[in-house]
Amino acid sequence: MSINAIIGKIIFRLTEKFDQKILSKIRNKFLKKKDFTIISNNCFGGWVYRIFGLEYQSPTIGLFIMPKDYLKFINNLEYYINDCKLKFINCEQSKYYDYWIKREKRFGKYPIGVLDDIEIHFLHYSSEDEAKLKWKRRSQRINWNNIIIKFSDQNGCTQKELKEFSKYNKFKKRLCFVANKENCFLDFIYVKEFKKDGYVIDDTWFCRKHVNLKQLIEL
Repeated sequence: MSINAIIGKIIFRLTEKFDQKILSKIRNKFLKKKDFTIISNNCFGGWVYRIFGLEYQSPTIGLFIMPKDYLKFINNLEYYINDCKLKFINCEQSKYYDYWIKREKRFGKYPIGVLDDIEIHFLHYSSEDEAKLKWKRRSQRINWNNIIIKFSDQNGCTQKELKEFSKYNKFKKRLCFVANKENCFLDFIYVKEFKKDGYVIDDTWFCRKHVNLKQLIEL
């Protein structure tokens, strides 16, 4: 992680509460369109709703979805949201067990949900009941007429998967953050702070430097 990234993360942690309790009210006041849904591969959406002082209008909050599964998810979003029943598995049953067992200390301690053939890792949930309740409640708030699709090069994402996302055009509003300039296809956003890391470790705080969220939301 670069020095700028480290400094940025420290500033984010020090100002997070003030930003979300005070500045969010100001942003909310000037935001014209407040009914929008962010479908994200990680916790990005939850952060956006908090900085604008808005209720969560998406089920993809406090969780992450692996790249291959996420691409399946967005390519058939209504099917996975409306037609699939959320079930749960233990970590040994996860198709990503070998990938995560040595990478993530919390792996096995958080609920892992399954919608048909994709997994949802509820990283910031304490129980299956909590994950199921909030997934269902927030899925009902989706604004199908104002959806922002967001992707990034985290969690072992390959160039092949990024290229696939670059061709995705079902929803007109989308974001993709990458740490490698060679992977900056079309309108992808290059986050140079994470160049040395090889992938965008944190696409919350740093996205403010690279994208005008208000403008995107109000398109």
